[in-house]
Amino acid sequence: MEEDDRSLRGMLLGTIDEVVLAKTVVPIVVPEQQGNNTVLDEDETIICQKVDDDLFNISDDYAILKCLGHGAFGHVAEAYHRKTNTSVAIKKVEIDKDQNISEEYKFLQWKRLSGEIFILNALKGKHEGVVQLYDVRVEPNNNRMKEVYLTMNLMATDLDKLIKSRRLTKRDIQRYTYKIIKAIQYIHSANVALKNSLNKRNMSNYGVGTEIYRAPELLLRCSHYNRAVDLWSIGCIFGEMFEGTSLFTGARFYQLYPEVFELIGTPTTNEDIEWLSEECRCTIRSSPVQPESWEKLSNISKDPDALGLLQKLLVFNPNDRINAQKASKDPYFALDSFDQSVENEISEIKISEDSKTVQDVQQKIYNQVKEIRLNHKKMTDDELISTFGFQNCLSF
Repeated sequence: MEEDDRSLRGMLLGTIDEVVLAKTVVPIVVPEQQGNNTVLDEDETIICQKVDDDLFNISDDYAILKCLGHGAFGHVAEAYHRKTNTSVAIKKVEIDKDQNISEEYKFLQWKRLSGEIFILNALKGKHEGVVQLYDVRVEPNNNRMKEVYLTMNLMATDLDKLIKSRRLTKRDIQRYTYKIIKAIQYIHSANVALKNSLNKRNMSNYGVGTEIYRAPELLLRCSHYNRAVDLWSIGCIFGEMFEGTSLFTGARFYQLYPEVFELIGTPTTNEDIEWLSEECRCTIRSSPVQPESWEKLSNISKDPDALGLLQKLLVFNPNDRINAQKASKDPYFALDSFDQSVENEISEIKISEDSKTVQDVQQKIYNQVKEIRLNHKKMTDDELISTFGFQNCLSF
């Protein structure tokens, strides 16, 4: 699985959303003109609104309220949709803003954005644990795509805030973890891996993954990876909910993998490292041999079932790491009343790989946006609400 095909930098799980969407938010806007691309609808008025130090060129149907977060290529803001009296999140992506990055890197980021839009559109309205993509708008400039705006349902909070509040009970941790695993299981059924997009903050704040949640195969920069990377990330989040602090703290690769070995033990057998490149195997062999030290996790180590699940999630060899389906049936959840009988699945989502240039990818995004909006126009009000307005709210 190639890095730029399946990673979903903005794929977000609505597993702790407590917002009830009374109505849908689907402003019908068609992209502005770029070459042969379609122009705006006649009734669409675009205005510039400022949030912090950033400008949002969006429909006047929206009023920007505040900034929710920011990253390397844009910002996320909370907005109010006047026609439906609904709060939403608008994610602004501006990849070409930084003139210091290479065209190759821009191409990679545009491909990731195209994949995000494609997959979110394929998943919308089908699982309560996956964020809902309502609308996409494109702002071109000088015959190039300048800004892309993704409108999504607004989350009430994120796990980072809940963990810092120190108010998570064991019951909360159990339920949140189960919901996350079931959402990942659903996404994996489409043969999609989130890679470095899964962490405690983008459980609702539309962010991007960070190093401390990345699986060993990503830290070691392996050229190939699979869905097992997401189970490692879940393990990091799971442990953090118990301990109240991140399991790992290193800011760089060379700081992180020794921390990992300090907890799970240094892999020493050929079976542990045979899946790695020779260069990575040499890196492992040159590392000090450390025994596992799960007891350093003072809270989760008091719960044998919870610790058992964590040890299955934080397995160095991805081939031996537990998958989402088995994790959802782990004994840690067995004594609770979780409904484990329904196994939602979705057909495999296949992303075409025919784009060779930035312009190719941007044209693909235009086509995706046009298709999304044409589908909106064909729907009745009831169909729109049924598709987009279902309650993306998990009962806790």
